[in-house]
Amino acid sequence: MQHIKTEYNGSEKVNEGEIDWMNNSMMQHVKDTFEGMRIDSVWFPEGGGFIVKKVEDKKVSLVRCVNYSTPMKNVTGLKLLLFDLGYSFTDEDAQWDDVPLNEEDMDKMNEDYNNTIVASWRTSSGFPLSEIDGLKYFPKIVHTQEVLSEDGDITELYHWAVPLRCPETDEEVIVNPQDYSLLYGAEALHRVLHEGVIYQAHTRGKMAELIELGEYDASNYKTLGFTLDGERLPEWMIGQHCEMIVIDRGEEE
Repeated sequence: MQHIKTEYNGSEKVNEGEIDWMNNSMMQHVKDTFEGMRIDSVWFPEGGGFIVKKVEDKKVSLVRCVNYSTPMKNVTGLKLLLFDLGYSFTDEDAQWDDVPLNEEDMDKMNEDYNNTIVASWRTSSGFPLSEIDGLKYFPKIVHTQEVLSEDGDITELYHWAVPLRCPETDEEVIVNPQDYSLLYGAEALHRVLHEGVIYQAHTRGKMAELIELGEYDASNYKTLGFTLDGERLPEWMIGQHCEMIVIDRGEEE
């Protein structure tokens, strides 16, 4: 079972601040990250303003970078740290992006960076995750953890993910909710499957549009609580007003 890991947070904006590469925890994090990366996988440190790729076992290449002082300082700092860790670094084929002038340019750049990250994700056999029919799969609890609350009580923490399956090798790939949303969109993440029915949440804009078009039928919708017929729901689905879509039981994964 392979766990897809990424340090990129899709909701974060690029060029948010200078990274302290000499911090001990950051140094260890970079060491562990690059040791665990496969060849041709990419890394986008949160808020760093750049993307790098591991092109050989001990060689890293700059893929893209915002042409501004802070991201460029971040790249220089990473280059020095990687040198100390035994890696060579090249920026010969890098794409240098202009500094965004407005929110629209910023959103476009983040979308481009997201697409670059997603395009690099593969199964262990090399099959692109973006080519898996992700709409066949739904969130599941993949791990539970007991934690101590502030009042001293033991509570159980539930970790959700979406298990995908490679159509070529039948390999199971566990994708965290954030990465699944980057791959297939937020609407795809906001669904659960229960007893042959998909409960699909819609945005307020989509609901308003359905109402205006006269296509909203309250009998086909249900507002979700903490559970659905006793089954726990992902936290992002709690309180959602969902369309109920009956499917062929053979389509369930």
